[in-house]
Amino acid sequence: MQARSGFLVMLVALGGCALKSDVARLERQVATLEARTVRQDSARAAQLNEVINLQQDILDSLVAGRRALAALRGDIDGDLYSISQQLVQVQALTGQSQQRLTDLRTQLDARGAQIAEGDSLAAEASSVPSANQIYEASLAQLRRGSFATARLGFQELLRSYADDRRAPDALYFIGESYRSEEHTSELQSH
Repeated sequence: MQARSGFLVMLVALGGCALKSDVARLERQVATLEARTVRQDSARAAQLNEVINLQQDILDSLVAGRRALAALRGDIDGDLYSISQQLVQVQALTGQSQQRLTDLRTQLDARGAQIAEGDSLAAEASSVPSANQIYEASLAQLRRGSFATARLGFQELLRSYADDRRAPDALYFIGESYRSEEHTSELQSH
């Protein structure tokens, strides 16, 4: 307001003969200009408040995101620790299971060898088995995974019936029993 009256005083001093209508028109223009400036300042203040509010919302969102991320990180760390503990337990149980399987396989092979030895003694006592009987029994042992017993049978076939037509097959299956046994041992060691 003081700027307006100062402006008017200056105009009067400079112009000296300004008319009342000119002064009134000038006052209206100054008033319009002041009103426009007030509206623009008000609009800028509203925009500035919106920007400030938006910034605050973004900061609040970032803080909430950080908290959620920290909570998630803690949950993930806990889950990973739990999984690693379970993995250790599974590995221990797997090792125990493999050891037990190896022990059982050894016992089965030993019993199979005893049975084969007992069968061959009984067969010698009662009657000598044919080449076909030895071949089929050894092949059945091989298929069951009793590699040592199968090997003994095929070796007996070669010893007792070296000229039999299945002798080459018996040699092949002896080699196959060693390969299968090694493959099974490798699987158990992993």
